[in-house]
Amino acid sequence: MPNYYLFIDTSEVLKVGLLNEKLAWVSFKETGEKKTSSIVHKVIYEVLKDQQINFMDLGGLFFLAGPGSYTGIRVSEGIAGICTWQQLPVFSFHHFEVPQLLGHKAYIWYKNAFKGEFFAYKWDGVSCSHELIKDDALEFYLDNGVNNNYSLFTSVDTSKEIIKSSEKLFKVVLKDKLLRAPYYYRTLEQEFHR
Repeated sequence: MPNYYLFIDTSEVLKVGLLNEKLAWVSFKETGEKKTSSIVHKVIYEVLKDQQINFMDLGGLFFLAGPGSYTGIRVSEGIAGICTWQQLPVFSFHHFEVPQLLGHKAYIWYKNAFKGEFFAYKWDGVSCSHELIKDDALEFYLDNGVNNNYSLFTSVDTSKEIIKSSEKLFKVVLKDKLLRAPYYYRTLEQEFHR
């Protein structure tokens, strides 16, 4: 039986896919559902059942470790915990790393972080920085980046790249044995501060 890998992204809406041993997509489902905890198991089951694959026959799990909301990211992290407990190899990376993993040298990745802010990650080819930027300051921040030769990416762009460049991307993730910690827009103290 060929090695298959499960893919899960709950950073925004639920995305579940199945990759073959060459890391090409066999199946991919995206729901419009943002409250993923109530449907994630069902969608995983459907994806595996459609290909007649048993969960324990998987070669591993890839999941997006953020950035995203605390609740959204915890769903993927929970599935990863189950896989680890079952001794299934687990690999993870962040949305903002996708351009870097695919070879882009200088870029800014940004996404709405709610609460009137955007999360921005900047990679200059050597080092990175990240910050939360007020909605009204985003345009200036991005214009400055473009003027300094940074490419711009959003989570929509990196989601498309994950689908389009799966073989190249997941090959790097496997080779480097990436396992990133969950990444939220804010610290837990900031996120749940009243």
